[in-house]
Amino acid sequence: MAIEQTLIDALGGYLNIVEVEPCTMRIRIQVKSQRAVDEAALRVDGVLAVVRSGNVVQIVCGAPSDDIAAAMIARLDSVSHDTPEAVLPQRAHA
Repeated sequence: MAIEQTLIDALGGYLNIVEVEPCTMRIRIQVKSQRAVDEAALRVDGVLAVVRSGNVVQIVCGAPSDDIAAAMIARLDSVSHDTPEAVLPQRAHA
């Protein structure tokens, strides 16, 4: 599985992600609920650090951050806005 899909899943899935923003050496993600985020699953090869505050998760990946963020955005954009929730990959809420 590609790192961008792993991160989307660990962030609680497509429906939990509000916005993805590349920020130089990190990716800033606004989520609907921090409870749906699996921080341990975010710590994969290529992730240097994870910072959580409010409804924002920052994933530090160094130089590849912009490319990973772009891939995440492309995957998120590829999901039709009228796709039924039942068919979207989702983690069970803790």
